[in-house]
Amino acid sequence: DALTGNLRLKVWIGAGAAVMVLLVAFFYVFRLLQRTRMLEAQAQMDDRLTFVGALAAGLAHEIRNPLNVLSMNLQMLEEEIAPRGDGVGDALIYTAALQGEISRLSRLVNNFLSYARPNQPRFESRDLNQVLKDLCLFVRPEFERRGLSLRQDFTPYLPPVEMDEAQIRQALLNILMNATHILKAGGAVTVSSRVGPDGGAIVGVADDGPGIKEEDRERIFEIFYSSRGGGTGLGLPIAARIIESHGGTIAVESEPGRGACFIIKMPRRHAGPEDPREPAADVASTEGS
Repeated sequence: DALTGNLRLKVWIGAGAAVMVLLVAFFYVFRLLQRTRMLEAQAQMDDRLTFVGALAAGLAHEIRNPLNVLSMNLQMLEEEIAPRGDGVGDALIYTAALQGEISRLSRLVNNFLSYARPNQPRFESRDLNQVLKDLCLFVRPEFERRGLSLRQDFTPYLPPVEMDEAQIRQALLNILMNATHILKAGGAVTVSSRVGPDGGAIVGVADDGPGIKEEDRERIFEIFYSSRGGGTGLGLPIAARIIESHGGTIAVESEPGRGACFIIKMPRRHAGPEDPREPAADVASTEGS
């Protein structure tokens, strides 16, 4: 009996150990399959983006040339009819409208090309607060023209951040200009900075506008999606792509009627493919919309 009991115990222990090994192996294979599928999806996305980039470059070339020719011809037409004086007012109005549409199409082509074939960031250590101050100084005349307030709330303890200054300025400019199109006269935008819990930088762009509907919040970073009439749907996707290329994250918090706040989190140092010094921080909630 003692021998039988001892054998049963050993059998149960062996069976338990075998089950545990099988479970561990199952979860390992499951995670390996997940990782493989993720890498395959990333490879497919990279191939797709490469194709889109090449297509965008070809389209931009084919569209820019006719637009430039049209713009030059309109300029020559304006110079020819302007000295004639009376009776050409309507013609000048039409040519000005055409020039405006040509400029709009040129900006659309340039924005699409920026999204499809972004330049590789050139990382340098920069004072992010100074970048934000310079950008606020640059856009303030536009805010004043629209009757909007631009407020600043920067922490003095923000550490230097490795970034491509021109690209970060472009990303933040897109977000600020998006706010100017949403807000009515008397509205306000607050640009803030603070240190994240991991030592990285957190930038907030909060407005007191109408807010963003839940169904729109899930799609505002999709290319060509715009809930605003006349919008191209490229400004925010370009901003998101720039932030992600810096190893950061961008998110939006909003409730209808209570404004919106874009939250950008950036690591202090860029983790290159062979220098994973700091992972990108997860999206955290803002201090308030």
